[in-house]
Amino acid sequence: MPIGMTLGNSSLEHTYSSQEPLPFYSPTSKIKLSLNAWSYNMPLFNYIKGKTEGMSLFQLLDERARLGFDAIDPTGYFFLGYPEVPKTFFINDFKRRIFQLGLDGSGTGIRADFSPANKKKRMADMELTKQ
Repeated sequence: MPIGMTLGNSSLEHTYSSQEPLPFYSPTSKIKLSLNAWSYNMPLFNYIKGKTEGMSLFQLLDERARLGFDAIDPTGYFFLGYPEVPKTFFINDFKRRIFQLGLDGSGTGIRADFSPANKKKRMADMELTKQ
């Protein structure tokens, strides 16, 4: 049985049969699952504080791969020295490990506020975001 789709203009009408693939559907498309590092905030903060029960970002990558996630959102404030920008060699090693594990980097979060009345504070957070 055909399914009609009208977009308000009869010249844009197209009828699909239930056997036709929809034009926006791709059988190869896949929703990728990414878990934000904040889910491991206690062990990550413990590592930063030098506690033995902590977990490094590299250990977090291994854990994510073991659990079958597709991607990682490492969250910027778990990088040692935050809010300073991590050293290039660390970022390169981190990205290399993500690649080796077959993960994707899905983004990262930082602490930033773009709405304070204090222009100096607002501009500092904008600069942090750029870095």
